[in-house]
Amino acid sequence: MKKALLFLSLIFSFSLLRAQCPNGFGQLGVQIIPDQWPYEITWNITNPETNSVLAQGNSAGDTICVPLNSCVLFQIFDSYGDGIYAPGGYWLSWNGSVVAQGNSYGSGT
Repeated sequence: MKKALLFLSLIFSFSLLRAQCPNGFGQLGVQIIPDQWPYEITWNITNPETNSVLAQGNSAGDTICVPLNSCVLFQIFDSYGDGIYAPGGYWLSWNGSVVAQGNSYGSGT
């Protein structure tokens, strides 16, 4: 039951976070459900070709518009080095579909 509620929460959260992107851009969503230590979590999204930061944040998620056919790098960090304890974690969505998720990443991934 807990997993089903978490899944429904994620679907609802992603629908709320959607940014209105112009033509030629897609929506990249970052959803984070923190553990008891949300202040330890930071993340960033960079363009590896230009090494420029497109977005960054903490335990709060965000949705950004990314040019289609571009490459981005998502990195998440934990200042204590233990990741996010379950049932928390992070989820990345591309245009509403979850493309990556996890919670065990040590200091960073």
